[in-house]
Amino acid sequence: MKKMKCPFCEDGQMSEASYVSVVRSGRRQLDIDGLLHHICDRCAQSLTDRRQMAHNRAVMQAAQERDVVASIDTTFLQTLRQQHDLTQRAASRLFGAGDSSFAKWESGQSKVSTPTALLLRCAAEVPGVIDHLAMLHGESSHRAASPEAPAPAAERHS
Repeated sequence: MKKMKCPFCEDGQMSEASYVSVVRSGRRQLDIDGLLHHICDRCAQSLTDRRQMAHNRAVMQAAQERDVVASIDTTFLQTLRQQHDLTQRAASRLFGAGDSSFAKWESGQSKVSTPTALLLRCAAEVPGVIDHLAMLHGESSHRAASPEAPAPAAERHS
């Protein structure tokens, strides 16, 4: 990559560098590694060109797609619950949450915690998890004949 003169101090040279940024995603923080910018060797000012902005957008989007909590949206919750013929209250109890939790999650009134999001993804992707949770709660499962796992939010919107 060709170095350029610093537009800030006009003495230094700008060179491309990789950096890590911490961004908030709901109540959590995500470390986003591999972002690019130019930094001056004299004044340490930085700037980001169009190519780097496009790269950084792609890196941020990929990080958000890997964020398990962000992949649990209202459609995911409704699909999972309906595939297993569960009411909102029954689903809340099955996943160890308060009686109205599924209703709040499905309406967007509140977000699932990271541990609950992981359990929900396991229940959607690993056959038998819902049945096992029901057994642990001393209940029979109302599982649909052969449910398909709901797609993560990122896959549904692609």
